[in-house]
Amino acid sequence: MTDTEKLRQILSRWSITLERPRPDIVISGSPERTAFRTVVEDAEGRHWLLEKIPPRLKRGKLDIIHLISHLSREGFEYALPYRAASDGAYHVAEADGLWQLLPFVDGVALDRPRYVFDAW
Repeated sequence: MTDTEKLRQILSRWSITLERPRPDIVISGSPERTAFRTVVEDAEGRHWLLEKIPPRLKRGKLDIIHLISHLSREGFEYALPYRAASDGAYHVAEADGLWQLLPFVDGVALDRPRYVFDAW
């Protein structure tokens, strides 16, 4: 199975049709929060952040997902909720991993490792 086929298989659990992987898009934030993450583009041109997490982090990640969903329902426009899979679950066990999906938001790439010396 190719990487693209694997991504198609995983995304199908959210009823999303993969148009193409987007390794050219830089993901802001700390990569240590997940085991793997990548940006994918769906057939409608939307970008999604697909993350693989270690199973031991599932409970904590669910707490974060529920908090963001609550903030979104309460009208906080900057809270972009994670997407529930077709079965209503936020985590999908597929292709030797536990996956979660959320809309991708462009950010500012940090100047690593230099940013650690910023005064703030």
